[in-house]
Amino acid sequence: MKNNKVYKEFKIKNVQGYNYSKGYYKNKNRNNKKTGFNLDTALSNKLDREFKEFCKNIMKKDKQAILNSAYEITVKEELKEELKNMNLYSAEKEMLFLQDDILNEFYHDWLDCDTPLGESMQPCLQESIATLTKYIGKKIKNNNEQER
Repeated sequence: MKNNKVYKEFKIKNVQGYNYSKGYYKNKNRNNKKTGFNLDTALSNKLDREFKEFCKNIMKKDKQAILNSAYEITVKEELKEELKNMNLYSAEKEMLFLQDDILNEFYHDWLDCDTPLGESMQPCLQESIATLTKYIGKKIKNNNEQER
C-alpha cells in the first residue's frame, strides 16, 4: 500500500502495554529491549488476548449469564479467527492492532449485518474495517487541522 496519510501519522502509545512507532515496539515488561515488529504476530496475539480477557470476564458471571452469552462467545471466536486469516493490507492490520476492543466493536457490527453465522463473515468484516478506516482518517485530519 502506498504511503497513506491516515496511517503515516497514526500513532497511539500504550496499547495493551506496547509502545508502537516506526515499525518497532517495546513491551514495558521486557526490559525496554527493542525487537523487530511482526505485525501479523502482534495482531494475532492482540486478538487472542482480547478473546481470552472476554472469556475470563464471562466466567465470573453466574451460569445463566454464561449460557445467555454463548452466541456472543461463538461469534467473537469466529471473528477472531476470520480476522487472523484475512488478507489485509499492512495499514489495515496496523489500524486493527492499535484499536482497542476490536472484537466487541466488530461483534456489534456483525449483529447489524444480518448474515447467518454459518455464512462467510468476510463481507461484514471488510465493511467494518472500511468504516473504521474512514473514522480514523477523519480523526487524524481534524487533529492535523487543529495543530495548524
